[in-house]
Amino acid sequence: MTQETPITFGLPKGRNFADVIKLIKNAGYELPDIDKKGRQLIYFSNCKRLRLVILRDTDIPAYIEHGAVDIAVAGKDMLMEQNKDLYEPVDLGFGYCRDRKST
Repeated sequence: MTQETPITFGLPKGRNFADVIKLIKNAGYELPDIDKKGRQLIYFSNCKRLRLVILRDTDIPAYIEHGAVDIAVAGKDMLMEQNKDLYEPVDLGFGYCRDRKST
């Protein structure tokens, strides 16, 4: 029996972090210890088939472009600003800018 190489998933450490974790958990992956506060940046799902790497939002396009992660969640603003040759397969429907009301 051969051991499969895990899929490496880049997670934004910013305000979208919780939404991405919820999405992964809803897909059926258990993520032990990811909710604990700490400095750890790499986590594995319970089945070891998914490796999660927590990254700064601005670094995600470069990690994808250079193959350091297989897939990631990045803001559309990061994709547009950095003008990398990347494929956006789906809009997840969260992380939009919010209008600020003047006081």
